Amino acid sequence: MKYEQYEQYQREKVLKNIHQDEDFYFEYVNKKFRSDREVVLEAVKQNGSALQYADEKFKSDCEIVLAAVKSDGHALEYADQKLMSDRDIVLEAVKQNGSVLQYADEKFKSDQDLVLEAIKQKVSALQYADEKFKADRDLVL
Repeated sequence: MKYEQYEQYQREKVLKNIHQDEDFYFEYVNKKFRSDREVVLEAVKQNGSALQYADEKFKSDCEIVLAAVKSDGHALEYADQKLMSDRDIVLEAVKQNGSVLQYADEKFKSDQDLVLEAIKQKVSALQYADEKFKADRDLVL
């Protein structure tokens, strides 16, 4: 088997394992595959927290980060700072896990719709919201 064929075989094996094993440990995958966009995208779709082990360039890739937070809102913690300022990404993240509001850009902590979505998912997310929401009886009740 030629080297290129072996590389392709390994890549296909990694992709197959990602799809078959929900507890697949992406951090142990060879670095070259953690730098492969298709492999990373499939990994974060299965388990959003795989983003933390992906090559740094993917932490600022909107499509990959969005797929990661849709799978696991907590993946927002591993996203590039500029994507923590992207409303669509933060909204998807808090829909999955309201407590990730803590990682969002400050402007979202005073965004009523986003805060409501976060506390609807997890009431304790209120602790990360702007003070004005903590004093709002209608919101708290």
